[in-house]
Amino acid sequence: MKTNLYLYLAKRDKKGIKIVSVFQGNQTNFQKINDTGKLGLPKNIEDRINQVKHNERMNWELCIESAEDFKSLLRILGNRGYKNLPTSPNPIFYEFDFYSANIADIEIKDSMLRRKG
Repeated sequence: MKTNLYLYLAKRDKKGIKIVSVFQGNQTNFQKINDTGKLGLPKNIEDRINQVKHNERMNWELCIESAEDFKSLLRILGNRGYKNLPTSPNPIFYEFDFYSANIADIEIKDSMLRRKG
């Protein structure tokens, strides 16, 4: 089932997020992205995302998560403890919206707490 995949930078202290881009893809739970090459995006897009990730690496982590819409994403992040969430769904990169991301190759790392569904 295709849904919106939100690629965002999450502040390590949970005091905010920055939406990097929105893609179409299969539904997934919260995942941290270490290797953007596994998303299956064109090289120029991957390079621009890596540049943003590199510039913000000290305080922010690159994450991906599916949600029906922006309000659903904010609700999910709020339940997870994030504060100072953006009020606008405008991503850093608008032009990536029509691409699809392949999340099948991303490693899911086990954590102590993971909510199914």
